[in-house]
Amino acid sequence: MKNSEIIRRLKKIKYKEGKRTTHVTWWNCPCPDGGHPVGVGNHHSQECWFLNSVLKDLGPHKKDF
Repeated sequence: MKNSEIIRRLKKIKYKEGKRTTHVTWWNCPCPDGGHPVGVGNHHSQECWFLNSVLKDLGPHKKDF
């Protein structure tokens, strides 16, 4: 899955772009406590990768993803 597809899906379930580092952008959860951040790799020309397991990171939001 490409980076743009991942970002589109995260925006669809109301994730907000957070801190951006050299290789990873952190997306913050819409929950009040923000307890499910997801780290997405920034390389646009290759397949997207996650810092950890995406299903683990999304927590209760994985069914919407």
